[in-house]
Amino acid sequence: MSTAVRLRTFSERLLDRRTVIGLYALLAVAVSVQAILVGPRTFVENAPAYTDYNNYVIFQRSAVHLVEHQPLYVPYPAEHWDLFKYTPTFALAFLPFSWLPDGVGLPLWNLLNALALAFAVMALPQLDRRQQGLVLLIGLMELITSLQNSQSNGLIAGLVVGAFAALERRRPGLATTLIVCAGFIKPFGLAAGLLLVAYPGFWRGVGWGAVSAVVLALAPLAVVSPGELVQLYRDWLGLLGADHSLQYGYSVMGWLATWFQWQPSKTAVLGAGLLLLVLPYLRRSAFADPVFRLQLQAFLLIWLVIFNHMAESPTFVIAMTGVALWFVPATKDRFTVALFILAFLLTSLSATDLFPRNVREAWVKPYVLKAVPCVLIAAVLWGRLMVASVRTRQVTAPN
Repeated sequence: MSTAVRLRTFSERLLDRRTVIGLYALLAVAVSVQAILVGPRTFVENAPAYTDYNNYVIFQRSAVHLVEHQPLYVPYPAEHWDLFKYTPTFALAFLPFSWLPDGVGLPLWNLLNALALAFAVMALPQLDRRQQGLVLLIGLMELITSLQNSQSNGLIAGLVVGAFAALERRRPGLATTLIVCAGFIKPFGLAAGLLLVAYPGFWRGVGWGAVSAVVLALAPLAVVSPGELVQLYRDWLGLLGADHSLQYGYSVMGWLATWFQWQPSKTAVLGAGLLLLVLPYLRRSAFADPVFRLQLQAFLLIWLVIFNHMAESPTFVIAMTGVALWFVPATKDRFTVALFILAFLLTSLSATDLFPRNVREAWVKPYVLKAVPCVLIAAVLWGRLMVASVRTRQVTAPN
């Protein structure tokens, strides 16, 4: 067997859906075991030591606080570092995990995040199986970063991509339910609702979304009183408002501030971002093109991160999934390949030990280099969405 044939066979096996899903599951469990074995650590100098999977503990304890009628949005330094910043509904959803020992619950949580993304990408009808596997492999490093922080970003990416796949398969009710679920974890996920404009059944989807939103918003009434629930939402909104005033994150706002010493109003930047997000949807005649719709989804995923002032390194599994959906079916000219390589190096690898610590501290973090390739790719994508021809090649029919 020639070397070329061996390489082709290896590539086919590596990109097989069973291989990729197995790899995602294996890494989710391995990351969880490592986090449990590594032991406590401090998050700032002279602070108490907490578990390496601190975010999972925050989520888990929020469920306990909810059922015990305790405030959700105040510090609990005896239990974990930082604050719970999610909705009361998310705290309720974590109740089953609060009944499990960490050695069981943490791997299950990370498996949920990894497999939600894997199965969502595998459901995309515009990509053949090889392309689906390649998208998932491109996003693998960012997924690992999110899992190492026991974050919910893999689940968010899975819900948004899953909603897009549901729309492609003419299931707007399922799509909006997934979008609302994403919004009740992190509100910026609700921006994916704009995808409904490009598909039939818009009002049916809106109706399902409204019902889902009401059900999820009121779900905590199973364990708290109406008055308590109202106060919890007030506290949550107050916490989000405080975060909005303090952070820039790995975002367009952070890029403008660190590169150009320009700090426009966050509201103004977000408003400009919303305008950029909406404008491609005015090209209604392009909705019939499946490649155009896939690129709308890619732009949305990147947009959700770069216009989020709270974007952290683990959030970029969402953006890098968008980068992969843009790149995998794209015409591979030099410019496109160069942009992708830049994203893979600075977005995916800059947070790893492949970059020396002094480089990360002196350049990557202060100059938000992790976000810069995504900003550039979003700009290119937006330009191509706004002209008559999207520079991608047609892809195969549904599996």
